Amino acid sequence: MLKVILKIGLAMERLANALVDIYPNSLSIKEALGLIDKGSLSEHIFDINSALNGGINFHTKAQKALKYEVGKTRVIASYKSFIKYLTRDKNHILGFVTPLNKSANFGEIDYEFLLLLDGKNTKSEIAKKLVEKCQKQGITLKEEKDGKIISYKTIAEQQAYFNKAVDIFAKGLEDYFMFEEF
Repeated sequence: MLKVILKIGLAMERLANALVDIYPNSLSIKEALGLIDKGSLSEHIFDINSALNGGINFHTKAQKALKYEVGKTRVIASYKSFIKYLTRDKNHILGFVTPLNKSANFGEIDYEFLLLLDGKNTKSEIAKKLVEKCQKQGITLKEEKDGKIISYKTIAEQQAYFNKAVDIFAKGLEDYFMFEEF
């Protein structure tokens, strides 16, 4: 990797720093070209992509990572019907792809998360709804920690579990550009 970075040299340093600083958001091609010596991008794009561990993606418009905020952002609305279908059909053979065209491996409970991250529910309300579902359906949450299986049986344990899970899940969706403003 060091050889690749040295090969890129100072011509790409400003661009590489800008990409690191703006992550997970993106730069437009025009912005990227403004940060490098003329002609350097096409000469070094493979080297830059290697140095960034394949982290460069090209899109028709700039991508902006949005955090989940009630009344401001939600899971992309056009995905709602597809998510509902995947929630109902337990034997689906279809896959879910993010706006970055990355395959997303969601489980059954993940689709519940996606539908609840609609911009109307707070994270704690989402956690509470998931606890209620577990209680109603007699589901015992289990997690492996340090090689041991831990069961979350009480409402308080499940609430703590889902509070953390909602934060982690929302952060993952943010990194995959799954939220939109409304």
